[in-house]
Amino acid sequence: MALRSIRGKIALALCGWMVIMAVSAVDLSGRWRVTAGGIDSKVELPGTLAASKLGKRWTERDFKTTMDLPQSEALVQEWQYAGKAVWTRTVELTAEDCAQPCELFLERVMWTSAAFWDGQPLGTRDSLATPHVYALPRLTPGRHELRLEIDNGNHYNFSRQSHAYGPNMQAVWNGVLGKVEIRRAHPLRAARVFAGADGRLSVETAAEVAAVEVEGLAVASWKQDGRHIAICLSGKPVLWDESHPQLYVIRLTAKDGFVHAVRFG
Repeated sequence: MALRSIRGKIALALCGWMVIMAVSAVDLSGRWRVTAGGIDSKVELPGTLAASKLGKRWTERDFKTTMDLPQSEALVQEWQYAGKAVWTRTVELTAEDCAQPCELFLERVMWTSAAFWDGQPLGTRDSLATPHVYALPRLTPGRHELRLEIDNGNHYNFSRQSHAYGPNMQAVWNGVLGKVEIRRAHPLRAARVFAGADGRLSVETAAEVAAVEVEGLAVASWKQDGRHIAICLSGKPVLWDESHPQLYVIRLTAKDGFVHAVRFG
């Protein structure tokens, strides 16, 4: 009986280890080759061309001769590049990395990107404020080439004084910031949280959920009906406002064990 119990514990431990291995991310940070107009170099991602002193170096004379008012009124990067840059690297995958459907996750890109896996196009993304996420084909162990074509040009003729694109709010950079990784794809990642001023909380998701937790708040009950989850809290949440931006984290556990957290206010 004791031997059977020990064997059971070992089996459970191994199953838990296999699940962790299957859902862990493949970190793509490190050295990438980048080619662009006159540039052919190795650059660290996450990072930018400016951080590696690549592009055009702006001097006081440049500002005076161009009369570039948006830049003359702001703290700007010394090195600047606008246009398309091609980023490539080799990715080494193990059998564990390929055990589940995966996606490419680029946390922040300016402005558009196109991704290619072993030369196969994965599509394009266009966003200044949200991650660029790409579905990957069925992965196989071994070496693969990942190519990103990132273009930080002004695609829609925005004012250079605009909030997310311009020297007054942030530099116009080329690269990837934040997480750069291959991660497990799961429908729970697309979960949308709706929090009302009356304290009601609901979630829309295509995944079947087994558990719901909210950090800092007690969940009295919850019920899933198709894609909709209605959640009753036993306590009254603190409302978000500009003076006190109270935030909470909801942690959703799918029936297959996958866990996804969403921050909301």
